[in-house]
Amino acid sequence: MTSAPSGQAPAENAALAGKLPDPVCGMPYDTMYHEFSVYQNDTVYFCSPTCKRVFDKNPEKYAKSLGL
Repeated sequence: MTSAPSGQAPAENAALAGKLPDPVCGMPYDTMYHEFSVYQNDTVYFCSPTCKRVFDKNPEKYAKSLGL
């Protein structure tokens, strides 16, 4: 098991690795995520179909939290 470098949260590590956290609920990226949307040429992954539906209804609101 690996741990996060000191001072960094798992979500920050995921973002640094090129994988952003779920923008709706904030859960860190997980390779088990199968739900995704493409927003302005960026692939955004979601932990559940519910989070994907919420994002798809108002992507601009959630994309801001990811810096997209």
